[in-house]
Amino acid sequence: MKPTPSPQKNQFLKTIKKMSDLNLKEALDFSIDISKKAGALLQKYQKRLGKLKTSYKEGQGVVSKADIASENLIIKALLKKFPQTKVLAEESSFAQNIKSFEDIKKNPYTWIIDPLDGTTNFLNNFDYFSVCISLAYFGKPILGVVYRPSNGDLFYAQEGKGARFITFGKKRGLTYSPWINPGDSWGSSNRNETSVSNYSI
Repeated sequence: MKPTPSPQKNQFLKTIKKMSDLNLKEALDFSIDISKKAGALLQKYQKRLGKLKTSYKEGQGVVSKADIASENLIIKALLKKFPQTKVLAEESSFAQNIKSFEDIKKNPYTWIIDPLDGTTNFLNNFDYFSVCISLAYFGKPILGVVYRPSNGDLFYAQEGKGARFITFGKKRGLTYSPWINPGDSWGSSNRNETSVSNYSI
């Protein structure tokens, strides 16, 4: 007679199965989509800078309401879509008691987020700021997205696939990366996409 697995072991096995089921293509597409939504939110905040509340945190620098709102939007969306993952975000990292990179390496999948990279530029009404989202597997980056809302430029990369560049909202000659389907949910007829490089991450 085979021994009955404990509830703890069953839960562990279910968790491992969920981790292995994470689809990187789906995760990348979702990261691109949510970075655009966060970018749109940031642009709304930048239009009313005079009313924007800011603060200063030791070790983090200037933090605005826009940073926090963007981060909350991203975290909520990612954890709803991928509940088996962990999140390390710039504005809330201290609250998660993450003391070192070793803590990240213990988790199978961890999202690493900068909801507003370039806060000082943003607060001075410059357009050089971005939304950054990456996913790490036991601490190793396996995909990443950097989106600049002001002009629609977006860079993304996936392990073993290389890096690519997309421009949203510009009607130029369109080219598509061979590993991206033009019919993806985030694709459109006004998307310009070219290869940045073919290196692997």
